Amino acid sequence: MQPTEIKTAQSPGFIEKVWATGGILSLIVTVLLIFKTLFGVLLLSLAGVLMAVYFHGFAGLLNKKLHLPDKVSLILSLLINIILLTGFFWLVGARLDQQFAEISKTLPETIGHAKEWLGQSPAGSKLLEYLYASGDSGKTFSVARQFFSSSFGILSDLYIIVLLFPLKNWTYYAAI
Repeated sequence: MQPTEIKTAQSPGFIEKVWATGGILSLIVTVLLIFKTLFGVLLLSLAGVLMAVYFHGFAGLLNKKLHLPDKVSLILSLLINIILLTGFFWLVGARLDQQFAEISKTLPETIGHAKEWLGQSPAGSKLLEYLYASGDSGKTFSVARQFFSSSFGILSDLYIIVLLFPLKNWTYYAAI
């Protein structure tokens, strides 16, 4: 007998190793797909927990300062925050609408000036030719939309981290 032909019952063959590797790989892919799918739900639930902590902290502050029952102070904290947010958006909304109307009017002119300026240099002319040659402006707009939506998503995440975490901690320390 040659040493290559000896098989023991304890060592798996090539086919068993391939099946084990395939099973492990499919398990990893399945777990990653589930994680990708449920990541948004996880973030929303954590945001809900963060909001609940904020409202309960503010309700605790109202409870301590005004000597109100727990349920009444929680409802009052919700109402105060809704009134503050409504007032903020009411005051800022008119200015935001005015600025949006201004940018809608001036954006085509600004794009025309940018094209003019780029056309004056050889590198700018090549860039303009490349942009015109691509021909698919829908793709360009979708890339720009994705960039700006992710940028604003990052800004909203920073808003939550920078504003809501200190407010949560402030209401906690103020309640003590």
